[in-house]
Amino acid sequence: MLYFSLTSLTTTGYGDITPVDPFARSLPNLEPVVGQFFIAITVARLVTMEIADRRR
Repeated sequence: MLYFSLTSLTTTGYGDITPVDPFARSLPNLEPVVGQFFIAITVARLVTMEIADRRR
């Protein structure tokens, strides 16, 4: 699962394995979404902290 996940994130392709489990098939679709949410939440948190600091 970790190898399949890393292959998905680095976009190097799946020439050597094919997932059979439905969870393994859905993982590459879920990871980019979660990754974008993580970045968006982190940036929003930093902006909120900066705005709160400037109001003091």
